[in-house]
Amino acid sequence: MLFLYRIYALVKHLCLTLKKLRYCSHITIPRGVLEKTNEKSLDILYNLCIKNNLFVRAYKLYPKYRREEDMTDNGKPKYFSLMEQLRSDIMSGAIRPGEKLPSENELSQKYSLSRHTVRKALGILEQDGYVEAFHGRGTYCSENMRHIKNSKNIAVVTTYISDYIFPRLIQGMDNVLSESGYSIILKNTANSRQKEARCLEELLKKDIDGLIIEPSKSEMICKHRNLYQNLDKFEIPYVFIQGIYSEMRDKPHILMDDAQGGYLVTKYLLELGHKKIKGFFKADDMQGLERHKGYVRALQEFGISYNPDDVVWFHTEDRKVKPALMAKEMVQSGQLPDGIVCYNDQIAVQVMEELEKMGDICLKHNVVIMDDEIHCDFTYPGFKFTSFMTLDEKYHNSLVLYTSPSKTFNVAGLQPANIIIKNPELRAAYRKANAAAGYSQGSIMGQVAVKSVYTKGDEWVNELVEYITGNMNYMRDFVKENFPKAHFVDPEGTYLTWVDFSGYGFTDEELEHIMVEEAHLWLDSGKVFGPATAQFERFNLACPRATVVKAMEQLKAALDNHTKWA
Repeated sequence: MLFLYRIYALVKHLCLTLKKLRYCSHITIPRGVLEKTNEKSLDILYNLCIKNNLFVRAYKLYPKYRREEDMTDNGKPKYFSLMEQLRSDIMSGAIRPGEKLPSENELSQKYSLSRHTVRKALGILEQDGYVEAFHGRGTYCSENMRHIKNSKNIAVVTTYISDYIFPRLIQGMDNVLSESGYSIILKNTANSRQKEARCLEELLKKDIDGLIIEPSKSEMICKHRNLYQNLDKFEIPYVFIQGIYSEMRDKPHILMDDAQGGYLVTKYLLELGHKKIKGFFKADDMQGLERHKGYVRALQEFGISYNPDDVVWFHTEDRKVKPALMAKEMVQSGQLPDGIVCYNDQIAVQVMEELEKMGDICLKHNVVIMDDEIHCDFTYPGFKFTSFMTLDEKYHNSLVLYTSPSKTFNVAGLQPANIIIKNPELRAAYRKANAAAGYSQGSIMGQVAVKSVYTKGDEWVNELVEYITGNMNYMRDFVKENFPKAHFVDPEGTYLTWVDFSGYGFTDEELEHIMVEEAHLWLDSGKVFGPATAQFERFNLACPRATVVKAMEQLKAALDNHTKWA
């Protein structure tokens, strides 16, 4: 019995090995083994081989294993010979990937075989991946066969094609590949993981010999790793450029030393004597994080503490908006840094243009800039307020700056306010108009309040902003979980936030009725700003957490009452 087990294990190993190699062959059981093995045991071995599409040469001693009608003249089973013929047609290109094979009846007539024999041959080919059978449609040559032979095509997948550095990058690849007799199949993903997956799916159906790919949002987890595994399965080599998914670092990749680049740029500014250096970095790719690391290392070498508030993070989706917007806020607040380290040249141009745009427009048209900075203390983590007063002095002659501690410290009743006007002529005109309106003197108590809160109120402000941030986080999560058709607008500052309810399809009147009469909330409607924002509602989060919780629960009950009948 032990002897039989060893033979069985050997045969099973051979079967698995041959199957792995996608190759069908014969197995011969020696006469000596047959003489030591009873017929029942031999049946077990025989069935194992047949199950794995191996023909057993044992019929000389055991005639029952030979069926004359199933054998060809060369001693092979007829199904095996048909399988070999079809496989040869596929490998030679006579049957192309995606092409439909003749039906079982057609093959039976052509080769004078039974349908059982034809079906068995097709079953082996399907098992080995040469064909695919679809119920009701027939049998087709597998698309995977496209990758069996050299095509002289190399696929190149980049995040962008005509943007930034990519034209030169693609041109260089094309020059090298053309010299070697290869052609490029070009794809772009717009730095979208979904589009990257679609590109890979398409390329797996094409004739390609290799792939050069820039991963999309390389700092995030790859959700389509199975497609790369298919590339491995079909033995299609691929190389990552400019980034690589963390879980695939064992794959071939070519990267720049982004950390060193961020370090050198920051070090250059520091060596020029600049101390307060702001950074603009991209958060969803490997390059952005590495360049940020270099920025931090340079600051540390020069003994400057890293301040997260000095860094602006942006993503692919807001790369054309947020850097310029944050630069605009720097201009408006006036808290300009000594220097700025940007993720790349494109971002640098955005920032430079925005820094000059607002002030230059006002100067060109002799427009007085009236800057209300009353909410400047309410700035949330990741953002920083910059006063217009810190901009180039050329803008100061056209500037009227308004500040007040009334919102931050809840002292509106004391009428504390500051109006800063540097231009003497503009200041005189303001005083004249103010006096004519009967506001010739300010509040003494207000002046005392301003001095007091601005010199002793840091701790209060920090705790207040932290508390309102907690309210904001709670409401954001609640809206996301309970109001799937609403959109929470994340504020960068102030204690006010907007929620867009247009996804529910209510009329303006219905929405107002739900808010006031059913949810019992008194909110500011976006209707006052025009029809485009009529479905927006503004919430004031400068209140106890319990008030926010109660408001959300009331709103949920009101909306649930309507949507359950929808």
